[in-house]
Amino acid sequence: MPRLRLKDYLVIVGGILLLALSLSFAHVNPVDSAPPGPSVTVVNTPLPVTLQGTSSISGTVAATQSGTWNVGITGSPNVNVMNTPLPIAETAQKAVNHSFVCASTAVGCGEGAATEYVVPTGYQLVIDYASIVASNLPVGDAAVLNIVTTVNSVFASFQVPHSQMVKLYADAGTTVQLSADRASNVGGGPNTSYFVSFTGHLVPLP
Repeated sequence: MPRLRLKDYLVIVGGILLLALSLSFAHVNPVDSAPPGPSVTVVNTPLPVTLQGTSSISGTVAATQSGTWNVGITGSPNVNVMNTPLPIAETAQKAVNHSFVCASTAVGCGEGAATEYVVPTGYQLVIDYASIVASNLPVGDAAVLNIVTTVNSVFASFQVPHSQMVKLYADAGTTVQLSADRASNVGGGPNTSYFVSFTGHLVPLP
């Protein structure tokens, strides 16, 4: 291998210095700043937390039902159920509906067994509704229903001028008498027909 002369070393060193000097004058352009990125929103989502060791919770704690709740009973509770009979309405089982039809040219009609109702023994009769319908009445006249009952062993008479709700009573074993009259209390004239009825119920006596 040939040996380098001093002149060769100087050429090499000069080349290196020249290269270093040229790099020192080199201009490097700064990097342009990048455009801002999209906005990012962070949503705070609670994560399940597992407690380890001994911890205490203070303040008010609310429990929310999730699914079917199961309530356990410790021990063997003693439960007493009292069998209390409920009152049973007697109206539907002991309903009463009595009616009759009569016709007369006189003031009214209603005499005879067909117009009477006998209250069964052991029951009190309660009349809830009374009705009277008349046809072929004299012009300007009206029909009136008369009801006679016995309450506390005393006769009681009632006049019902038209079909309506009532509250009348009759003792056990007594006879309820009904009759139809003209409101004018004037006889004669056309033959007037009357349809009389009442509905009620029987109440058993104690």
